[in-house]
Amino acid sequence: MSTPRPDALDSRYGRTPKPPKGRKRLIAAAAALLLAVGAVGWVAFGKEATEPTSKDISFELTDASETKVSFSVLPDKQREVRCSIQALNEQYAIVGYAEVTIQPDPSVTTSRPRVIDVDVRTQQLAVSGGVEKCRFVD
Repeated sequence: MSTPRPDALDSRYGRTPKPPKGRKRLIAAAAALLLAVGAVGWVAFGKEATEPTSKDISFELTDASETKVSFSVLPDKQREVRCSIQALNEQYAIVGYAEVTIQPDPSVTTSRPRVIDVDVRTQQLAVSGGVEKCRFVD
């Protein structure tokens, strides 16, 4: 009986030869480069570039049927901005909702936010109110 060749045993049992060390380094470098390009793309074209900036200023609980919410938003020069405003009860359930559309303003500067006051109709007494999200209308 003859002894099988080492490469025949490797193919029989599914073993593959280890790649050379230089190849591992090349694969690791390519993966690191791909991650770096992805991170740069996310920063350049990610969430910050696609959503307007808004900030809650205050809310006033009028009664069980209304809450007044004040917030600021940076309007856009070319696109409408639509903001969703919520009033919440003690259990953080939404008891009031309103949407506000801010028209484009060609004279806007990025350092001058616009303050918006909204009366949100509620189904029961709210304990807080604020902007849920602002987005560009395409």
